[in-house]
Amino acid sequence: MTLFSIMTCFLGANVPRRSTAGSDTEGPLIRPATVRAFSLCLVLTLAVFPGAAGASSGSGDLTNALIHGGAFDGRPPTGFRWSPQGDRFTFMRRPEADAPALLYVYDVATRRSTALTAAEEGPRKLAVASSQWTPAGDALLVEAGGDLYLLRVPGDAARGAAVSAEPRRLTSTAAEEKDPKISPDGTMVGFVRDHDLHVIDLATGAERAVTTGGTEEVANGEVDWVYDEELDISSAWWWSRGKPARIAFLQFDERPVPTYPIVDWIPTHPDLKPQHYPKAGDPNPIVRLGVAGTDGGPTKWIDLGSNTDIYVPRVAWLARGSLAVQRMNRAQTRLELLECGVETGACRAILEEKDAKWLNIGDDSSFFEKYFLWGSERDGQRHLYMYETATGRLMRQVTRGAWSVTDLAPTRENGPIFFTATEKSPIERHLYRVNLDGSGLTRLTRENGWHTTWINGTGVEPGKAMFIDSLSTANEPARITLRRIDGTLIDTLDEGVAKELAGYRRGRVEFRTVPAPDGTALPAALTLPPDFDPKKKYPVLVYVYGGPHAQVV
Repeated sequence: MTLFSIMTCFLGANVPRRSTAGSDTEGPLIRPATVRAFSLCLVLTLAVFPGAAGASSGSGDLTNALIHGGAFDGRPPTGFRWSPQGDRFTFMRRPEADAPALLYVYDVATRRSTALTAAEEGPRKLAVASSQWTPAGDALLVEAGGDLYLLRVPGDAARGAAVSAEPRRLTSTAAEEKDPKISPDGTMVGFVRDHDLHVIDLATGAERAVTTGGTEEVANGEVDWVYDEELDISSAWWWSRGKPARIAFLQFDERPVPTYPIVDWIPTHPDLKPQHYPKAGDPNPIVRLGVAGTDGGPTKWIDLGSNTDIYVPRVAWLARGSLAVQRMNRAQTRLELLECGVETGACRAILEEKDAKWLNIGDDSSFFEKYFLWGSERDGQRHLYMYETATGRLMRQVTRGAWSVTDLAPTRENGPIFFTATEKSPIERHLYRVNLDGSGLTRLTRENGWHTTWINGTGVEPGKAMFIDSLSTANEPARITLRRIDGTLIDTLDEGVAKELAGYRRGRVEFRTVPAPDGTALPAALTLPPDFDPKKKYPVLVYVYGGPHAQVV
């Protein structure tokens, strides 16, 4: 069995819903999110080695030298971020195979992209780690080299105009600025530095500390290992919607959590770092939820009850200035949605989910002034429900059927709902649209396979909605396109390497089903070597990942 056929015995499913600004904290075990991304990449990407345009096609076997020599590494665009107006988006891409990635802006009207950062020496040579649009859509907050910059994006930047303005440097410190976010009104930038929250006034450049006293063991607004790894949280602080500007944040007290030694073997002299890591039965970090003003005043702590052995997996601001807080027990069998007042700190229960075995945490809730959307598995499949915000009254179940909603896309208030689901097949992902009353369910992606999509925000009119679509299958390379909301093609952003792979002998993946004891047809994938002979016997590598929420055939 070749390396190729062995490696592609893996099949992943859920793409981790992780912000590009999130950090990957080192941990002692393989990360479930990493398992999902790694196994998905192996079958849906490595199986056909999508790579850079320009590699010549060949013939014969795919050897280790070819696989690891860079010929099929690829230069696909990544990190898509739509502008608030929905007419442009940014992405990262390497201009050449061996070059560092640059930040680009793409204009839909002209179908042209322009580099916003540069490879040559100068003020625009930035190793961009993350970027986000300002609310006005005229600039980007860029995180690069541990510091923050504001990069102006002229409206005609992707129409041929040169981007000549130097980035405005917001910070220049030895410590790294992490998890930066622009305030909803565009006047301030918040971030975490040295385990505390800070803000910068963009008009004056003045910086203020929002919290003080943060340490490695008691951190403010900085995600710990447990929440990052097990609850898929990439950020632990949130801007309020209106004025006065406030910040809600989680404080993690790691002092009760035992440590685990992590060794970095790459340096000549390995580096040992202790990691707070709770094994089964060990104490988790004690988590508090606070609200602070941007003037550095005292923090108001939210009353989440006397039991500190809980999780606070999700927090969101409501339109009326209160907080929507999810509180979950340690066994993850009970989940409550609370509304918490920021002045009093008092909370009331809005709804409750219970399961004797397990409750999954999802990113499929969205809060509006009069209603909110909520994802639940209460009927045996994960579906969307609509609740009245003021009372917590269930208004209706929006989606239903023998399939699951896997992601809720950005959605306009009172507009149609966009989401990713398994309605067509449990081993595929497609983008769907449905009306608030549950009518008009429509699949927007047409080709068979696994679709990862980015919709152009909540600020655009339904008739101007578009999405970026990355499509791959177990036997075909990933291809990225720009499409209208009805699925029709606007532009092809990346072709993949189907032409470069032509002529090579490749293994193939066949999907089967295996009956469970109760008769359920369980999907299975069989990866066959290029020279497979059905008359022979072959060694088989079987991979099963048993964690919740990570789908493996």
